[in-house]
Amino acid sequence: MAAAMAENGLQGKAIGLICDGTGWGTDGNIWGGEVLTGDYRSFDRVAHLNYLPLPGGDLTAKKPYRMAFIYLYELLGERAIRYAQRWLPDMSREEADIIINRLDRGESLLTSSCGRLFDAVSAILGVCQINRYEGQAAMELEAMARHGAAGSYPVRVHSGPQGLIMDANPLWLSIIHELEKGITPEIIAARFHRGLAALFTETIRLVRERSGIDQVVMSGGVFYNQILSELMMESLNRMNMKVYVHRQVPAGDGGIALGQAVIASEVTD
Repeated sequence: MAAAMAENGLQGKAIGLICDGTGWGTDGNIWGGEVLTGDYRSFDRVAHLNYLPLPGGDLTAKKPYRMAFIYLYELLGERAIRYAQRWLPDMSREEADIIINRLDRGESLLTSSCGRLFDAVSAILGVCQINRYEGQAAMELEAMARHGAAGSYPVRVHSGPQGLIMDANPLWLSIIHELEKGITPEIIAARFHRGLAALFTETIRLVRERSGIDQVVMSGGVFYNQILSELMMESLNRMNMKVYVHRQVPAGDGGIALGQAVIASEVTD
């Protein structure tokens, strides 16, 4: 967030839509789908994607089918095994049982990662079950979405103990329903992108309403996704928000150092 603000010469408070794969949160969980408000001196986390357990940690980032199964199990319970047999061919029953055991015992960190959400959708659509290079599942999902038709999915934002919760579960239930109906992966991928953009847009609308802040920065590796970035720019511009993105500084981890330097300069003055 600070890097995007600095690159665009922003002063004062901004809303930050920060979406990436893995970041350590101040609550001890793994962040990656957050809405923040703040400046170079402090921030508040005002919204986040709904938490999911992450058994296996980094292994889940390498094997997107695991994240897809976690979503299925959290939503459908034991029925997830039947769906996994249909849609997640790389997952064995033994691996599914291990994940279920860890989920039921509550032995995992929680994550709000948008990167893992993209991985899971990519896997369930049969686009990419295993990442062979960083970001593969998300990039291939974006490429597929370019061939999809119009339409979106319902979204839900509700209050939680740490601010607003951007609930991805309605998106997932819609995806499952459309897969069962035989809707093509291209159409589902496109609708997922539009649904996620609608979820973020509604959240930012609520945050602006409560905070009065009208400038937004978008940062994090997820915003290498041109479809999502363009959808967000269009929707926020329609709301008369001032929207800022990275043009020269990397949106992902490569831009963190700039933000750190600016923050250090501010807090030591």
